[in-house]
Amino acid sequence: MTPVIVDYEPLIHAALADAVDAASFPLVEYNFGRMNILDEAGRPTSVVVHQETSEFSESRDKRTFRLERTGWAWRLELSFKGHASCGAFERSLIESPPRILRDRAAGRDQQVTLILTGSAYQTPPEGQPSSGLRATYRFTAKLTPS
Repeated sequence: MTPVIVDYEPLIHAALADAVDAASFPLVEYNFGRMNILDEAGRPTSVVVHQETSEFSESRDKRTFRLERTGWAWRLELSFKGHASCGAFERSLIESPPRILRDRAAGRDQQVTLILTGSAYQTPPEGQPSSGLRATYRFTAKLTPS
């Protein structure tokens, strides 16, 4: 019986997109330098997921040569029409990181946990949100050994 080989890339894309779908992004307005969070929630106008880097190392099994992925970096980019608050989204990523659970029957012999490692923001000028907020999040995919 040939083992099922799972491509984790679409699963990671889906896990990050699901995290965005489940999040709340309250709209924000600025009045004389003060930030006011509005009751109205916004949605990203664009959600883009990119694989950035992969790292591999030789398996510890001395009988056969095998490489295993030991590190995997990902980037999530969110664009908004105006100002939005991403604080609740970040808290959800910290408190409950997206995971792809091990399921040997489905061919997933590793669990993947997406750990938030950083974020960056490009904000529009206060009072002129024509370009909108752009938030970039960086993740490390922590892989359990197979």
